[in-house]
Amino acid sequence: SSETYNDELDERRGSNVVISAHEDFSHLEKYVIGDLIQTHGFSSAKFLLGRYDTMVALKSEEDKGKTATYIMSMEVVVVVVVVVC
Repeated sequence: SSETYNDELDERRGSNVVISAHEDFSHLEKYVIGDLIQTHGFSSAKFLLGRYDTMVALKSEEDKGKTATYIMSMEVVVVVVVVVC
């Protein structure tokens, strides 16, 4: 960012966007998850152990001294296309 970090402004810069990338970053995709709440931002996302179709994500909130953590789950749909020549 070209802007200097500011604690107060940062509290309202949350996001509802998740970016997914291939291992080698050859392909990127952007997903919008739910409604935008400016004080909530993703802080972690992990696949459930043994489940490649379910993720659990944490969203954190820091607003005017109030802190909170919210948990959500997401179903991941993966489409694999195999081309045989």
